[in-house]
Amino acid sequence: MTLIPVDVDTQLVRMRLLLAELQAEAAAYRADPDPTHTEDAQRFTCYLGWARNTLNRMQTPA
Repeated sequence: MTLIPVDVDTQLVRMRLLLAELQAEAAAYRADPDPTHTEDAQRFTCYLGWARNTLNRMQTPA
């Protein structure tokens, strides 16, 4: 397996895009009155927390 080097700016852009997608998905599940989607909404909330924390760590200078 060959790893392709990616600069930090590209990684930040990708994380911001991922965060935006997760926020949209979580909002859609929260807005859905179907009670069977409660577990999905909770899962997306966890994903959002992970993405936010990762993005914050990436933006914090070492």
